[in-house]
Amino acid sequence: MTDPLPAPSSGTWLTYEAAGERLGLSAEAVRTKARRAGWRRMPGNEGRTLVLLPEGVDERPPGRTPVHGARLEALGDAVALLGEQLQAERARADNDRVEIAAGRARADADRVEIVRLTGELAEKQAMAAAAQAELAEQRTRADKAEQRAEQAEADRRQAEAARQAAEARADRAEQGRDGERARADAMHDRFEALANQLSGVDGAEAVRQAGVMVSGLLAAHAGEVNALKEERGRLAAQLNGFALRGDQAEARAKQAETRIDQAEARTDSLRARVDVLQRERDAARAEAAQAAAAALRQAEAERRAKGLLARLRASWRGR
Repeated sequence: MTDPLPAPSSGTWLTYEAAGERLGLSAEAVRTKARRAGWRRMPGNEGRTLVLLPEGVDERPPGRTPVHGARLEALGDAVALLGEQLQAERARADNDRVEIAAGRARADADRVEIVRLTGELAEKQAMAAAAQAELAEQRTRADKAEQRAEQAEADRRQAEAARQAAEARADRAEQGRDGERARADAMHDRFEALANQLSGVDGAEAVRQAGVMVSGLLAAHAGEVNALKEERGRLAAQLNGFALRGDQAEARAKQAETRIDQAEARTDSLRARVDVLQRERDAARAEAAQAAAAALRQAEAERRAKGLLARLRASWRGR
């Protein structure tokens, strides 16, 4: 649209109806023309607005009637309005193009982010799978360590039972030794009784017989004593072996308990790592889903913007 012309300083003051009669226009068309041209206006004596009609515009074109002029003015106004609407539509189309370009840039960034999140998610899943495998291995090791501890405890109980049996045999051997001592004392008493009986017999013969008996008793006693010593030594060796086996079994049990504690600690650590990785995986999935949803929304907005642009172009072509 053109800028309004400078307000005239000379002319004729007329009402809108009188100016329309002179110019061949309607009163409404004169009012619109005066507003656009910037003609001076003032209130009249009868409450009707007067407009200053400039010199040189008071001639009616040949063949123009007020109605015809009103139609032409209305058409001019419609053309001007359409021009303004066209400019506004062009401005909106330019804004839509800018928004579409920005939407495409955001969609490209979202695609890049989705690719990154997908890669990160795959990495987290691989780490979680490795942690799960390591956790299963640690559980297997813990089960084996527990089995070894149970076996060591069984060995210790067996060694304890063998030691108790050896102690029982030693007690029986001690009781047998006491019995042998009692038999030796009984033999000594018999020897003394025999010596008393032989007190009236020839001394040399009695001494010889007594020596033979004493030698036999001493030899028998010495054999029994030696046998008891050997039994005691064997029992002592067995007791030492049982004690050593018990100590070894107890040491193995303690080592197994230590390994079980370490395996449980590693298992707890791996469980914590698995939980963290699962939470990170869930967060990555949520971010990927959000990015995908944003990309879909952006694609939908871009599609709608393209449709709007196509409709505007079709509307411009129709006009």
